[in-house]
Amino acid sequence: MGSSFLFSMALRLMIRVTYGVPQPTNPKSLFVSFAKAMHWLLYALLLISPIFGLLYFQYGGKEIHFFGLVWPQFVTPNPEMKKLVEGIHEFLGNSLYFLIGIHALAGLWQHYVIKDDTLRRMLNKVNA
Repeated sequence: MGSSFLFSMALRLMIRVTYGVPQPTNPKSLFVSFAKAMHWLLYALLLISPIFGLLYFQYGGKEIHFFGLVWPQFVTPNPEMKKLVEGIHEFLGNSLYFLIGIHALAGLWQHYVIKDDTLRRMLNKVNA
């Protein structure tokens, strides 16, 4: 599962860098700065977390299969490093849950309190 996340997030990041993102409709610099920081932090965590998951399994001496292929062994199995990497992976996962919640609340806040069209712009892409 983590390999799929890693692959899809790398692809999504390449698309974002290549095609850019729409300009914000709320020009307040504070909101724009928070939004950019949140998005880049989410991208970073969604790329880094699967890497620590991969390391967790490899430090445990397990093979990782991805669509019939086996990932190469990057590290030597080590139970102490497995425990450390497991803690980091769990922390990153919990951080992601927290940030995803804040991200969703911020979107709802912009829609219902600020009353801008951020959510409508995202939903129109799906409906178009």
